[in-house]
Amino acid sequence: MIRIIFACILLCYVKTEAQTSVLTKADSLYALGNYNKAITLYKTQPPNAKTGSKIAAAYEALGHYDKALAYYKTSVQADSSKLLTRYKYAKLLAKTKKQTLAESEFKALISTDSLNPNYQYQLGLVYQQENDSLAMVAFKKAFKLDTTHQKAIFKIAKYHLVQRQPDSVAHYTNIGLSSYENNVELISLNAQNDYYKGDNHSAISGFEKLLELNEKTLFIYEKLGTCYANTYNYAKAIAYFEEALSIAPEKPGNVFNLGMVYAHLKQFKKAETYIKKAIALQDVPLGNEYLQLGLLYNRQKKYNKGIAAFETAIQEAPENERAIFFLLNTKAEVLTHIDDKIKLHESFLKKYPKSSSEAIVKYRLSKLKEEKFMQGK
Repeated sequence: MIRIIFACILLCYVKTEAQTSVLTKADSLYALGNYNKAITLYKTQPPNAKTGSKIAAAYEALGHYDKALAYYKTSVQADSSKLLTRYKYAKLLAKTKKQTLAESEFKALISTDSLNPNYQYQLGLVYQQENDSLAMVAFKKAFKLDTTHQKAIFKIAKYHLVQRQPDSVAHYTNIGLSSYENNVELISLNAQNDYYKGDNHSAISGFEKLLELNEKTLFIYEKLGTCYANTYNYAKAIAYFEEALSIAPEKPGNVFNLGMVYAHLKQFKKAETYIKKAIALQDVPLGNEYLQLGLLYNRQKKYNKGIAAFETAIQEAPENERAIFFLLNTKAEVLTHIDDKIKLHESFLKKYPKSSSEAIVKYRLSKLKEEKFMQGK
């Protein structure tokens, strides 16, 4: 009898050791990314919540989300006390756009541990997928539970940036950066916040910090080009707009901005080349671009070309009052007879009786009539 009992104990020990050995090997395969072989070994073991969770994780790593969800669900049903499995299951539900189930799972997790900030954050992501305003409530709960939660801080700060609430953006980004100074997402939000406030120097500092952290993107080069142009550092503006064009050579806005920088430098040939190229690249209304081209021609005293550009600007955008006004000015510049200039201004007032330029045109008309009167004396 003793021999039989001993044999049974020995058999159970050997079986347990064999199972442990198989699981250890399977875990090693999983850790090395050999997921299919790991799954094959896991499936040789008796089905339970633990091995089911491991199979689910391997399927998830392979991108077989339906199979992963099925195994996670079975594992959770077998043992709901395994919070890590439930957490992975809820995250995958959210990832696969099963928002209702994901919301339910995260709420259940929160009921078991209301002090876990990441449960609140993940619930916020689910609400965000549904465009639910409760997302911000959840993100702020996560932040309240952990004021160093970088992802929650980013979501809150970004919301305030979109709402154009600069003080709130600065408040949250500064808190986040105090615990992780190289968080590129928060540095970017801070720089954008300064940019939208018109604080070009602070924005430059932020965007250049991103370059130091190897965040060399089109967006950053564009913003640096604009900030340097706004602060009259045209050499650096040109350098950054050229970097932007090296990434997106035919993006009209950057081509146009580079042309405008050259115009400020009075390098009119280059300015004309870039502005014309920007116009050629676009298939949308181009009233502003033609307006700027007209002004560029005027600065070179190429008035006939300026008139043509302003007329095109008005065709593109009939309500463009600046183009209408500059067309009047340019035509007046090329007319030599005072009667023709008077008729031009009278025609303008008749055609555009509610123009924002009405007062100045009337003043000029009175001066022209006064000049004619003096000539007749």
